[in-house]
Amino acid sequence: MDTAAFLETIFPDLAAGFVVLWQADTKQTHWIAPPDGLAAVPALVDACKLTRGAELYYGVGVQRERTKGRGNEAGVIALPGLWADVDFLETAGVKKSKKKYPPREDADKALAALPLPPSLLVERGGGYH
Repeated sequence: MDTAAFLETIFPDLAAGFVVLWQADTKQTHWIAPPDGLAAVPALVDACKLTRGAELYYGVGVQRERTKGRGNEAGVIALPGLWADVDFLETAGVKKSKKKYPPREDADKALAALPLPPSLLVERGGGYH
């Protein structure tokens, strides 16, 4: 799934507010808003020259208005759903951590035991979102 399709899945009916995207390599914040809404994302991705493995983060909360920085909790007007950050042991960098993370298989079993399966599961460098 590409970046635009992913964001369209998360924010299918964006009618008001702003989705905030942050590009880690340039530390640049991008504010995506209607009426173009998420249709502007492919051009943004091209303009950012993102390649496989580049880090582009999105704010889960839709922001009421543009602000300095990347938005904040007080500016959130909508959440597209429930989300979780599930870390597991087989992660570069985590092995050096003093925290006790479960093995990947335990994380998979915990997700499988939920009453409703995740509607979207993103595997990232340290686990799942």
